[in-house]
Amino acid sequence: MKLFHIMGMIVLGVVELCAREPQEFAQPIVFVCVEHLSSIEPEKANQAMTISERMYARIGIKLRWKFPSACPESGIRVDLTSHTPAHYNPGALAVAFPYEGTHIRLFTDRIGKARPKIQTVLMGHVLAHEIAHILEGVSRHSATGIMKANFDDRDCNAMQWFDMPFNQFDIDLIRTGIAYRTQALEARR
Repeated sequence: MKLFHIMGMIVLGVVELCAREPQEFAQPIVFVCVEHLSSIEPEKANQAMTISERMYARIGIKLRWKFPSACPESGIRVDLTSHTPAHYNPGALAVAFPYEGTHIRLFTDRIGKARPKIQTVLMGHVLAHEIAHILEGVSRHSATGIMKANFDDRDCNAMQWFDMPFNQFDIDLIRTGIAYRTQALEARR
């Protein structure tokens, strides 16, 4: 009897999924355009982008990578900086400009000073963090998760095995920011 009850619930769930409108399943797409890719090893760049893409996929957002020459108006532009001046945001691994809404500078030379084993995963997490700043449209940090202000040794060790999560408040801010960006772009057309 219990088996029939469970089977009935599964069938109802499948029927409900099939009855939904297609737009309910549409994931927002965020274009990210990376400049100066040649400043790092292609394999490291691809792995870091895959990590960021996977983190956003978990919250229902698709990242799509573009070359700068093909960057759409709505695209987020990431500049990989390999010669960061020591006096420029000391200690920072990247900087985003959320109030401007488009640009990120990722300091690959500073990330390169991390332990070799974590450089790629660290870059992927930093990239995801900075993209979130742009999408949220504010310069704020969370106490935990990917939007922490600084990653400590414990975070860096853990991210080798597990992606740091977005907390629900950040997910809500990101979704609101994407909706705002979409409306603003449509209003300009």
